[in-house]
Amino acid sequence: MDPLQGIDTTKLDASFYGMLLGFLGGCLAHGLTLKATEGYRDPARSDQLYAEWMASGMRGPRAAPGGKSAHNFGCAVDFLAFRNGQPVKQSSEPEYGLMEEIAPRYGLRTLRALNDGGHVELDDWQRHTAMFGDVVGGSSTV
Repeated sequence: MDPLQGIDTTKLDASFYGMLLGFLGGCLAHGLTLKATEGYRDPARSDQLYAEWMASGMRGPRAAPGGKSAHNFGCAVDFLAFRNGQPVKQSSEPEYGLMEEIAPRYGLRTLRALNDGGHVELDDWQRHTAMFGDVVGGSSTV
């Protein structure tokens, strides 16, 4: 299974994409099976998810409003982990703990502490996007 099948990797920041491939290799080496569920997200989609999250009483994975999410800049991907072919949905499960442990080795982090264990983003993505501008489409402008 290609863990990135189903998302448009051309909309990911080039630096993030390279780190993400290393991370996925590290996860594979530890026996993790992952499937990307969302990569780049436009600000309108982020606003929709944020409104749903707020309406739920802020239950479930944390959501950021449009323009405030690493997804809006191509610097985040959400993953679903699998165990014995079955999806693992709770951030407290060991698969997400292992992802959290592996991510920093590749300059990435998860948001497991915010109940969003499958979210993997470029560590310090705000600084990166401030330095390199609009990164959507896989090319940073220097």
